[in-house]
Amino acid sequence: MADFLGTESEVRKVVVFGSFFESVDPHDLDVAVFQDGQEGYLSLAMKYRKKTREIAQRIPLDIIPLKAGCTTPAFLSEVNKGVTVYEKRNWTSLRCVKSSDANRSDYCSERSPYRSR
Repeated sequence: MADFLGTESEVRKVVVFGSFFESVDPHDLDVAVFQDGQEGYLSLAMKYRKKTREIAQRIPLDIIPLKAGCTTPAFLSEVNKGVTVYEKRNWTSLRCVKSSDANRSDYCSERSPYRSR
């Protein structure tokens, strides 16, 4: 996964999480891609899907681009239970904090299905 996504300049961290680690017979691989690109959610998801096509031939992938703007600490908590398979050097991981905090430094895509409503 790192070889496929780590070459993209906007990618900061890649985490595999979810049923892949919790199930005896996982049906897909959930992949959170922390990034700081300017492209929209769908554009990035399609870009990352194309780059990981070789892996997807073996197991279905659910790729979720994440960036600043998240108000779902529960989702980030779930991601953080996963395994980091790539992290850019000299990059400080961001954490999700309460949405009332004026200096929020959380990470989630504006079009992500995991963003709180």
